[in-house]
Amino acid sequence: MELDDWMSRFGPSVLHLAYSRLKDRDEAEDVFQDVFVRAHLARESLRDEEKAKAWLLAVTLNICRDRGRLWLRRREHLVQGEVTDLADRSSDTANTVVKQAANRAVWRAVLSLPPVGRDAVILHYFEDLPISDIATLLGCSQQVVKTRLYRARQRLRDMLAEESGHVDG
Repeated sequence: MELDDWMSRFGPSVLHLAYSRLKDRDEAEDVFQDVFVRAHLARESLRDEEKAKAWLLAVTLNICRDRGRLWLRRREHLVQGEVTDLADRSSDTANTVVKQAANRAVWRAVLSLPPVGRDAVILHYFEDLPISDIATLLGCSQQVVKTRLYRARQRLRDMLAEESGHVDG
């Protein structure tokens, strides 16, 4: 697979993950470039297309960690338009607006999770990676990944219920 093909196929995932870690579009784009420079340099050893996405995402996580900004970044609200709209297309404008607002709320909640839970959620639910691959990427057991996902889902449910004003208790 050529580098251009990798960038087209996996680039959005790399950029999405980098942005979710750094919360800065310019920094995420820098990481994107670094990842694909490394992919170009390692192209001879990366012949297996099935493992390419996992390798690229692992490199993305490592570069984000190396930058040392993960723990120092402010948890600001998202600027509208910086994150790809996750809403489904709909002919009904009002319905579309409601879906977009709900998706922005979910995305803000995901970004406010602690890094370990946020990584697990993004890799599993947004990047569709199986738990075994996530465990390998994050350097932990599958049970740890399952626990992180469970706790993250609980936290997301609580945050979204609080935001919508439907707090049980």
